[in-house]
Amino acid sequence: MRGSCRIYCPPIACFVAIIACLPLLHADENDELRLAAGLRERRLFEQAEFVCLQALDDLVDGPNLAREQAVFTVELIRIRSDQVRLAAPDQRESFRLAAREVAERFLKDDPRHPCRMIIQLQNVLTDSDLVSLIGQEQDFGVGSESERQRALKLSQSVRTELRSIEREIAGQLQAARNDSPTDSGSLSVEELTSLQRNVQFHIALAGLQRAKLYGKSDEQATLNRTSALSEVLQQLVSLQRANEPGSNLWWKTQLTLVKCNRLLGDVTKAQSMLDRTRDSEVKLRRQEWHESILAEQAELLLAGDMTEAAGLKVAQSVLLTIDRRSVASARLDWLALNLVARMNVGATSESKQQEYFSQAKRRAELISRQHGPWWGLRATQLISRSFGGAGAEQGNEVASRYGELVQQGQAAMEAKQFAEAHEAFDQAAAIAKLSRDTDAWRSCQVAASRALEQLGKHGAAANKLLETANEDPAHSASIHLRGIWNLAQTISRTDEGRSAYGKSLNEHLERWPDSKTAQQARLWLGKEQLAAKQFANAADTLLNVSKDSGHRVAAMRAAAEALTKAEKPDAEEILNALVQERPRDVAILLAQARVGTRAGLRNRPVRCDQPLALWRGLARQLKPETDQWFEAKYNVARLLNAAGEKEKATQLINYLAALPAGWSKSSFAKQLDELQRNMLADGSSG
Repeated sequence: MRGSCRIYCPPIACFVAIIACLPLLHADENDELRLAAGLRERRLFEQAEFVCLQALDDLVDGPNLAREQAVFTVELIRIRSDQVRLAAPDQRESFRLAAREVAERFLKDDPRHPCRMIIQLQNVLTDSDLVSLIGQEQDFGVGSESERQRALKLSQSVRTELRSIEREIAGQLQAARNDSPTDSGSLSVEELTSLQRNVQFHIALAGLQRAKLYGKSDEQATLNRTSALSEVLQQLVSLQRANEPGSNLWWKTQLTLVKCNRLLGDVTKAQSMLDRTRDSEVKLRRQEWHESILAEQAELLLAGDMTEAAGLKVAQSVLLTIDRRSVASARLDWLALNLVARMNVGATSESKQQEYFSQAKRRAELISRQHGPWWGLRATQLISRSFGGAGAEQGNEVASRYGELVQQGQAAMEAKQFAEAHEAFDQAAAIAKLSRDTDAWRSCQVAASRALEQLGKHGAAANKLLETANEDPAHSASIHLRGIWNLAQTISRTDEGRSAYGKSLNEHLERWPDSKTAQQARLWLGKEQLAAKQFANAADTLLNVSKDSGHRVAAMRAAAEALTKAEKPDAEEILNALVQERPRDVAILLAQARVGTRAGLRNRPVRCDQPLALWRGLARQLKPETDQWFEAKYNVARLLNAAGEKEKATQLINYLAALPAGWSKSSFAKQLDELQRNMLADGSSG
């Protein structure tokens, strides 16, 4: 990752293509496919997508049509999914969905396509790649707890989808063995077998990703991690027996076995397995996997004891090999820096310590120059932590950069340059998190969200604020509430939108039930329940808003509205109590009158005295000829009619009809017309 990448760029690109594992179409025989892949690798995504779409449009009927459709669709999915690793965390989801949309549209348009399982697999790998990315950020200490939980759920979904694909392949294999394929695009037994083994590998890989996400935070997490790793190890051992030595899948499985054993703490066995890659039957392909072997060797050295001379000698050899590469990957350069830091631990002389420090500083500068500030900041922070007083200078540089970014952000906010402000505060937050300065991190996160609000990016602001609150719940009730407010600005009135909003509000009340912000949350939740027609729940929620809260009046009015629509047996009693609390509040008095009328008209004989008095009192209080005034007059008339006082009811109806505009423009015109017709009909029959 070269040049000036942004601070949120992920550490390692680990996206795995599957097309190379299947002889569908050779890239070196197709100019368009080779061009699209090259453009994607250079991050020219728009151009790469254009080439793919154009190629798909230009395909013509022929024996290879189905396979050509598959490989170009896979490449199109990869173009979109590759953008996930380069996107800001709050933009990843849109790129992920865009990648999945390609696959889902393909499968919907042609659900019986002979290569559909390849598209299904690449679709699932989009999510698998995101899980891996989040896991890497967790390893570097920059991932949030909410993202970790999300990745755990996503990894479970990935495994479920992969197992479903595996079952379908097994059925196809059985059919292919029994009958020769009739469709020229159908996969052969050999291709289906290769695809099946690749799916099995990715099932194991998903288990490994999940195991790493458990971490080692407590005894239960460690047990979960060990159990998951043991299961993955068994899957990989079984798969490796079926792989042809030296094949791509053999190498992937072998290196994953090394990693799995290392994570289980069996460094000796992991090293032995890595040494197997020097066997004559696989060494012909060893050069292609040289970087991966180097990386695993470095990981094993870091996991073992490097104080012995033998360990130091191997470490020096690995460092020398990395340095001989013209341009090493970010992962290799990072591991090299870690090796130097570990070697410094066993240094016995001041001159040796100075030598290691100078080497580490040189490597950190190289990392920053070649792989961008995301890596550079972490390299500088590692030196600060690992070299004591000698690394203090690096720590001061980090602190200085943090101060500069905060000042830039504040100046940009004052100048209303909100995009620049967001960028500066976002980078400052990353530095603060690296430095484990929770207060500074929280402050920058909030400042960055304010800039996003000004840009109208309420969804991104909500994600940032809710993430901040989840990471630091002791001080974050108001931050969480602000996140919910931003969420409310973006959700559509769909079941899914309501569910997300309501879930966040319920979470707020569970975590901060006695805070001042809880009163606002109850008001919002009650109104959301009211909008969702959950009237009884809405009334209960709203009535729980504290009497000494500034939100009490709004909550009482909304509760009164809910009680008019909820079939609660104690609705009258509750409304009577609310009227005692707010005796002149029209909204509450209207609700009291409506509920009283409903109950009175249901009684036999009809009980009209109390609701009639309520409506008459409201009619005197309300401004004449408004909608609420007409509602009051209508209810007086129908209660009089129901009580048998038809003459008084008729007089009132005639009075309303004689008004200059009558009741025709009232929202109660329909009810008044119907009441008048019924009364006239009753009079005629009488």
